Amino acid sequence: MKAKTKQLEQRPAKTARLGNALYLIGCIVAAICIATGAITAIVMHNSGGDVAFAPIVGGVIAALGLISWLIGRVCRYILSGH
Repeated sequence: MKAKTKQLEQRPAKTARLGNALYLIGCIVAAICIATGAITAIVMHNSGGDVAFAPIVGGVIAALGLISWLIGRVCRYILSGH
């Protein structure tokens, strides 16, 4: 436990800020992807076109948002230790 605390204290402040910034960017991209996925699914469903693929397309776009958030979270964990 003490070794991990000492290791976290030795991290430069710039590295921690970079990790937090990358996490914030990941969250913003995730929110945009999830909103775009939901809007795309709704528009495709209401347009009367190919209704069967509407949830799939929306889900794929939302999944890209989840992946973006996870990448940001991993960067934050590695760089800042949170």
